[in-house]
Amino acid sequence: MATVDGNVDENESDVDGSSVHQLVFLLSVHAPLIKRYDMVSGDFVTIGEKGEYGRVDPESGAEYRALGGTDHRYNKDYKIGSSYPKTLFVYGSDGKGNMVSHEALEARLRDNGEWSDGFHRIRMPKGSEGGELTWYNGFQMKPPERAPYSVDVVATRLKKKFDEDNVLHFGGNTVEVFFPDCE
Repeated sequence: MATVDGNVDENESDVDGSSVHQLVFLLSVHAPLIKRYDMVSGDFVTIGEKGEYGRVDPESGAEYRALGGTDHRYNKDYKIGSSYPKTLFVYGSDGKGNMVSHEALEARLRDNGEWSDGFHRIRMPKGSEGGELTWYNGFQMKPPERAPYSVDVVATRLKKKFDEDNVLHFGGNTVEVFFPDCE
């Protein structure tokens, strides 16, 4: 779980990051996340520290990102920087839906031939739990021009690679892969 400033409390059980049960591949517009609404304080709180392209997590160097809709609209709970074009994002969770570490995500992507040298560490808002802000660790494809033009390209590749029952894609900009060996 993350503290209000966005830093990870490594002693929390949802951050052990030991196994990736689900990977989500998503094409989305995005923006640097500057502040996030905190229900406990009832105000927007600045997250992380200033970096070259927005706020970053001081421990991991991951950039904070907010994902937006196709019309570049963002959640009202976020204060953001300038919006950028669609690019590929990958994040994941363990069997209970908890955040996993960047290292575990990278290992799962590498083990399955999905890693790219264009991936850069990010953190995205997940929600809140027990009054604390929660996050997903993930990767963003940089520059956006390196990303596939459609998530259908990613879905087709993943369905060929994995058992089709473990790949969910109902159109749109998201495809999910489940790894039953982690249940």
